[in-house]
Formats: sequence, C-alpha cells, structure tokens
Amino acid sequence: MSNIKGIFLDTVKDLNRYTHRVILAIIIVYFLTGIYTVKQNEIAIVKRFGKITSSNVKPGISYSLPWPIDKVKKIKIKKMQSMLLDDFIEIPPKNSRADKFVKDTGLRSYLITGDNNIVNIKLILKYLITNPVNYQNKFKNIKEIVNSISNNIIIKYIASESINNILINKRSEMRLLLKQEIQKELNKLNTGIQITFLELKEVTPPHLILHYFNDVINANMDKDKSIRAAEGYKTNILTKARIKSKEITQKAQSQANEILNKATAEQKRYISLYKEYKKSPKRFYKTKYLEFISDSYQYLETSLVTPNKGAKIRYTISK
Repeated sequence: MSNIKGIFLDTVKDLNRYTHRVILAIIIVYFLTGIYTVKQNEIAIVKRFGKITSSNVKPGISYSLPWPIDKVKKIKIKKMQSMLLDDFIEIPPKNSRADKFVKDTGLRSYLITGDNNIVNIKLILKYLITNPVNYQNKFKNIKEIVNSISNNIIIKYIASESINNILINKRSEMRLLLKQEIQKELNKLNTGIQITFLELKEVTPPHLILHYFNDVINANMDKDKSIRAAEGYKTNILTKARIKSKEITQKAQSQANEILNKATAEQKRYISLYKEYKKSPKRFYKTKYLEFISDSYQYLETSLVTPNKGAKIRYTISK
C-alpha cells in the first residue's frame, strides 16, 4: 500500500514538473508569435486594444505583443492599386452594384448627358496610399467611399456636358477633370489616397443606337477631312498668289527705280544746262545751235550751187 502511494506521489510530482515546462513553452511560443516581418513595399500599423501605438513601422523584422493585445496591419504603400468603377455600364458584371440595381429596379444603369442623351461609362482608378493611418482608420470601407465620391462627380460632369463633347470633343479633358475633382474630394476627407491615373475604359452610347453615333462620328471625320483638304488648297493658292504678288511688286519696284533714276539724271542735266545758260545766254544758244546742226547734219542733203550763163544750177549730192 505504501508502495502504491509512493508511486502516485512520484507521478504527481513528475506531472507538475512537466506541466510547468509545457506552460512555460506555451508562454514562450505565444510571445514569439509577436515577431513579424514588413516587406519593402509595406509599412505596418500596430494597435493595442484598438489604439494605435505605432503608425509607421518600417520594412524589416519587428516585434509587437501577440494577439489579442496588439494587432498588426500591413499596408502596401509603393504598389499601384486599381479600382474599377463600373456602376454605369450597359451589361454589369454579376453581383456588382450595377447588377443589383438592375435586378431591384428593372432599369438599365446609364447616365444622362446635358443634352438629354444616354451614355454608358466605365473607368479605372489607379492610386497609391500616401497616408496609411488615414487610409486604415478614417473609414471602415475606404473603397466604398472612393467609389461613391467618384460616381457622384461622374454624374455631375456627364449631366453638364453634351454627348458630342463626352464622346469626341472633350474626351481627354474629361479624363483630367474627373481625376482632379475626385482627388480634391478625397483630400477634403483626408483619405490618405493619391490618384495617379484615371483611365476611361469605356465611354459609349447604348448598344441599340451605337451605329447611329458611329455614323455621326464618321460624318464628322469626313467633314474634318474635307475641311483640311480645303485648307490645304487655300494655303496652296495663297502661297502661289503671294509669290506672284512678290514677283509683280519686285518688277514694279525695279521699273519705278529705273524711271526714277532716269528722271534724276534728266533733272541733273537740265540743272547743268540752266547753270550754263545763266552764265552766258548768247553763248549758250550758239553752242546749242551748233550742237543741233552737228547732230542733225547726218540727216541733211548736201547741195552744190554753180552759175551757168546767168542761171544757178543746183546739184544735190546724197550722203
């Protein structure tokens, strides 16, 4: 009997000794679970009983008290993230918000333009997380907030523009404007999100009337093509006219210069003659008379007159 009691006591002692070791091992393992790794494109936020104790844990190996004391949330900050905005497309994907709207109301999901036309639109937002604390703690579902803000801005913009501006004239401008307005609203709410790119994945009228809009677009393209051809023809004609005008102007200028030079020379000659006349009018007349005779002599006939029995006989000698 005493032997059985001794064995029992030894067993209890061994159990107590092993239990302490197991409990110690469990405690050690429990505290070791607080070791975690943050990757290069991440930062971590540590909360202790719901309150942030560290908001910017850098990449590397770190430690926090194990759950449920501390809770570690890792957030990708350098990785580009995307969000599809497809609440206003003609055929929405299953189980999407647009699909639920169609099932609940029996209506199609679309937008109405400023000139009372219908258009479907699908966008992709690409963004980075610039403030992890705000991104993680400001709202329970930040993506739903971004989706709602974006949709409200899209509805307002589409309702203020004509169908032609949306589909053709202001497509690039629309993309930039939507990006700026969405970012402005996100900044007001301190969401910690920076939109880097907004892509217009689809902007089309409903399928049933799409070919009519394509006809209009093609007509506008033909119109632009004709206008460009006319502008080219106009430019060609104007260029030739300018060249011809320049040639005529240069020729007229040359003739004007020639006439002016002659008139200037004549003026100088008459002034010179006048100065000679003033010095001695008689001498001037005599000189000019002799010059005239000398210049005219080549055009005159030479006559020789001889007497013959009381009569004069004239002989003409041609030069």
